[in-house]
Amino acid sequence: MSVRTAWKFEDALPCLRRFASAVVCGGVDPVISDKLARTAIKSVLAQKFPVSNAEQLRIVLYQTMLKQCLELELGAQDTGSVAFLPPSTVARGLYRLAQDERTALVLTVVEGFSHADAADVLQLPLWVFLARLTRARENLQADLSRQRSSTVAVKFHGSHLRIVK
Repeated sequence: MSVRTAWKFEDALPCLRRFASAVVCGGVDPVISDKLARTAIKSVLAQKFPVSNAEQLRIVLYQTMLKQCLELELGAQDTGSVAFLPPSTVARGLYRLAQDERTALVLTVVEGFSHADAADVLQLPLWVFLARLTRARENLQADLSRQRSSTVAVKFHGSHLRIVK
């Protein structure tokens, strides 16, 4: 979904589930992600937010989700020790990032927010948000390089396991 396309309220649930799974829960429990997404939507509906401004509604939904997570202390989870990590190298690197870095990266790259809107979601000055985003990109790049070099080292040192392609 691009920022330039019209965002409809019906699109909220899958987007918020994905956001909760990627940022808040570390991909651990889809049930928690679903509950958080539904609770955020109900909370915003109870506020009777004007739906005419779709981008502002989107920002408020994501802000509400993040506030809920802070109240429930879900954001404090250490995702480095999580048993479930997706098989993708990029996803593994993403889950190893600090939560503030992961949130900045997911809001812009996955959810399609502009830098200014993502900074609004996090209620940060733009320069602070950009610093987090830059740090997240650098850390992810470093992690991917480490993963790549360790994979190459295993292949060249001759593992006793057969590699099947």
